[in-house]
Amino acid sequence: MRIEDIRNKQIAIASFSLASILSLISFFTLNSTLIILSFFFLLICVLSFNYGYVFFSLLSNFLGFEQKLTHYKLSKERNCIITEEPKRATFIIELSLKKESPNEIKKLLEVIDFPFKLELVLSKENADKLIEDLKLKRAMLELKLQKEKDKEIISRKIAEIDEEINKISSANPLNAFFFAFVSAEGNSENEAIATAYERAKSFCNAAQAILGASTRIIYDEEINRAIDVAIFPSGLDEYKNL
Repeated sequence: MRIEDIRNKQIAIASFSLASILSLISFFTLNSTLIILSFFFLLICVLSFNYGYVFFSLLSNFLGFEQKLTHYKLSKERNCIITEEPKRATFIIELSLKKESPNEIKKLLEVIDFPFKLELVLSKENADKLIEDLKLKRAMLELKLQKEKDKEIISRKIAEIDEEINKISSANPLNAFFFAFVSAEGNSENEAIATAYERAKSFCNAAQAILGASTRIIYDEEINRAIDVAIFPSGLDEYKNL
């Protein structure tokens, strides 16, 4: 059993126990606070048994933007969590952004206190838009650099923007795989995936590369098996048994 499954079940059992005790006490005391608390712990119990899927759906509605839980559902269906650190579940959420800018969404997610690691995967369109915005800001700073006396501060800001552009265009797993896949489009799909993985892993770890691959092709089991072999030559047993 995976470590996160054990944790979820422990949380669910503890929450159900607390909800039961509080319900029993509130039945005799008719205390409204205890009734609310019992419902709260019961909700946690339900969310834990659903492996967080319901929780993410509620979060999506609350924050007002659309979520695609492709990576999460894929890892659940295949009974494995693909992560940089196998014993710590990593949930990847791809956000389909509407009015909110990628930066604002990222800031919003960073302040939410999750009990597990959360990674933000931008779609190619949103990543490109963010890069364009950064390049525009960089161009404005370059113009300012020609006029201002204090060039050191502006030069530092330009360097920071360059670093951010590089991080978005290369370190983002979805973009990494996308560009690698496009460059390998002359081959068959299975060969393209293998080639793309080899290229993508040079600037992002294996876990991110596989997530990029699974985003592009979801339900083709043959290709998913090819990806498994490419990423985990020794098989997925160690991940299934966590």
